[in-house]
Amino acid sequence: VCLALRVTDEESANALLDTLASNNATATFLFSEEQLSSLGDLLRRVVISGNAAALRIDASGGSARTLSAIERANNALWAACNEKARLVALYGASDKTLRAVRAAGYCPIDFDLDYSGGLPTAAQAASGIARQARSGGCIAYLGADTAVQADWSTLLSRLRSSSRLITALN
Repeated sequence: VCLALRVTDEESANALLDTLASNNATATFLFSEEQLSSLGDLLRRVVISGNAAALRIDASGGSARTLSAIERANNALWAACNEKARLVALYGASDKTLRAVRAAGYCPIDFDLDYSGGLPTAAQAASGIARQARSGGCIAYLGADTAVQADWSTLLSRLRSSSRLITALN
């Protein structure tokens, strides 16, 4: 099971990282281009702790703008923690833009489950994720870090009790 979260609040993201560490689990944290320049300490913690930092990119401007945004974001990620990302969560991408991004060597994330509209209860989310994972795995987008913080421990516990490995995308 690969869980992905959009970073919106540094304090919330740090709390989620604490809980992941205590549960021997990792996740994928999605950062916007702007956040990559301002959240260096959080980025370094994400990377050092074995979690994944992925790029969250607005792809509605077409292929050239999207690839340029990915390059700028990767430059900021490199400056912050000497890492670059191939994983990108694209929003508003056309099929042409998706093909161009793939051709450039990046890996657009295709979520099996998307809870960005609101996470159901932790029990319901864990059940849905475990059900999806029966067919070989599940990449679940949980939405903003602040939206999952209250149920995070319960969600991780439920997933672990269903014998699911919780790991970051790579």
